Amino acid sequence: MILKPRLVLIYALLFFILACNTTYIKPPKPSNTNYIEPAKPISCITLPILLDLKAISNDLNALYLEKYYFDDSYENNGHDHLKVTVLKRAPLHISAFGNHVFLSAPMRLEGNYRINKKVLGMNVVYDQGFKFNLTVDVQTLPVFDKNWNLKLNSKSNISWEDLPNFEVAGLQVDFPKMFGRIIQGQVDKITTQLDQEIANTVDLRKLVNDGWRQVIQPIRIDTVTNSWLIMRPKQVFYTQLEGFDSLAKINLGLYSVIEIVSGYKPLADTTSVLPYLYQTNKLDDKINLMLNAEISFDQINQIIQQQLIGKSIKLESKEYSLNILDAKVFGHADKIIVGVNLIGKLKRGALTKKIKGIVYFEGTPVYNIPKQTISIKNFGLDVQTKDVLLKSASWLANSKLFKSSIESKLEFSIAKELQDALKMANEAVNKQYGKKLQFNGAINQIMPTDVFLTPNAVRVNIKAVGKIGLKLNGF
Repeated sequence: MILKPRLVLIYALLFFILACNTTYIKPPKPSNTNYIEPAKPISCITLPILLDLKAISNDLNALYLEKYYFDDSYENNGHDHLKVTVLKRAPLHISAFGNHVFLSAPMRLEGNYRINKKVLGMNVVYDQGFKFNLTVDVQTLPVFDKNWNLKLNSKSNISWEDLPNFEVAGLQVDFPKMFGRIIQGQVDKITTQLDQEIANTVDLRKLVNDGWRQVIQPIRIDTVTNSWLIMRPKQVFYTQLEGFDSLAKINLGLYSVIEIVSGYKPLADTTSVLPYLYQTNKLDDKINLMLNAEISFDQINQIIQQQLIGKSIKLESKEYSLNILDAKVFGHADKIIVGVNLIGKLKRGALTKKIKGIVYFEGTPVYNIPKQTISIKNFGLDVQTKDVLLKSASWLANSKLFKSSIESKLEFSIAKELQDALKMANEAVNKQYGKKLQFNGAINQIMPTDVFLTPNAVRVNIKAVGKIGLKLNGF
């Protein structure tokens, strides 16, 4: 039996109807692909730490009220034949210029020295008292180790003043030459002791740790949108000290993932212990604040139902007419699935045949930079639908107008979301939170970076570029 061409077409359409016709648009089967959010960039927030050197000087002066050192034995220190008391002649003073710290300590030395030597064949033992002034000038380049401990390796220089003038057995005693090395040794001990006391006074770990727990907690920035600012520090660097007479500044750089999320409160960072501290020559002060905008599948379905349901679809031939009864969008791994319930007619001559069924498209969401929209790339019929149509209605599978008519309706603007994100970012980084946290900065550019699917929405990661500074009030 030989079928006429028109009957062949009718049978093909019937097959298409049986293959595609369902009572509702079915969601895809659950994907085995785990939801993975794209990696987010790490940025640096600068945190200046101001050190009041005058206060440190006052603490040391209170610690050393009258004397720095006392030695009451001729026999110790390698039998140095010296008894000495190092008194505080005037308050010590600490200042800073450039990268260095300077300490000036006016001292008075009082003691006795013993000379035991042969002079002209005779043993001479002579105890001589002395009193004179000197000033110890100390210079150091402060550094911190990875455990946040201040390390000072100070170098001291003695300025001798009103030296005693003595003769022993008719010989002039050169005091600096005879006892300079010994006195320098005692001064070095005092300098080391001062280094330790200064290091104990400047407890950077404690200073930062007091505000650290607050820094890593989510900070609510907007109650209407339930938006939160969260920092997740990964590394901390510091730059060399900058001295300004009685003040010194150290800049810390908190290299963190910094983001604003909306709609839910994010979990606090689990890093409760301060990371290791490292020195760097320069901090990168450009910030990448991460924000996000999303369009839920419920929102998308509301939009496409307004744009597609009841609309007719143009095809290459006027013999066909198609109308959309329903349409739904689903997420599946990294693909968007679009189900479209169609009804149409085929009219050739006196023959009219209704067409009814559901077809499925798939594609990948992308961000369109010029339009500031989310659109679909690689959009087309899914494999199963295409296989059925190629066997039963190839004219529909190969129709470019059919595909483009659906695709043109699947473009969603996020221009308003981007404007709102920029406004929210600038408000968030110029605000005080609680009693301690004070942000100041400026966000001058935003750009979407990644478009990806969550189980319930299409999400766009937005990078906000600018500068942000952090101040912990009370430091």
